[in-house]
Amino acid sequence: MKNIYSISSFLFAIAATLFAPFTSLSQCDYTISMTDSWGDGWNGAAISVSVNGAVTNVSCSGSSTTSTVPTEDGAIVEFTWTGGSFDSECAAQIFAPDGSGAYQFVASEAPSNGSLFYQETANAPGCDPPPLCTQGGV
Repeated sequence: MKNIYSISSFLFAIAATLFAPFTSLSQCDYTISMTDSWGDGWNGAAISVSVNGAVTNVSCSGSSTTSTVPTEDGAIVEFTWTGGSFDSECAAQIFAPDGSGAYQFVASEAPSNGSLFYQETANAPGCDPPPLCTQGGV
């Protein structure tokens, strides 16, 4: 019986080592907590998050939604607002990868449509970009 546990532990350690590079670590993500004071979602409004030019759009559904956007250490991260039908109902709080509050706006104070409302260089040690693939595995 003891050997079964040893083998299971060994196989788990190998699997964890092989798949760890492909998992997203929470300390590598920006977290955006969004609310809608009316409870019907953002009605077309959204936040576009650009990480070194790769854009992800997030929006609130219902009264609240939380989304995460992965980053890497040293990335230029930009947040742009796209207005909707009832922007005065929208609020959001953005948390940096280390969990600190990076930016927030409350209902009735949403950014103006199309505006880049927050930008920073990501401080996410250990969150490096994936290695570049080369021909022949070199």
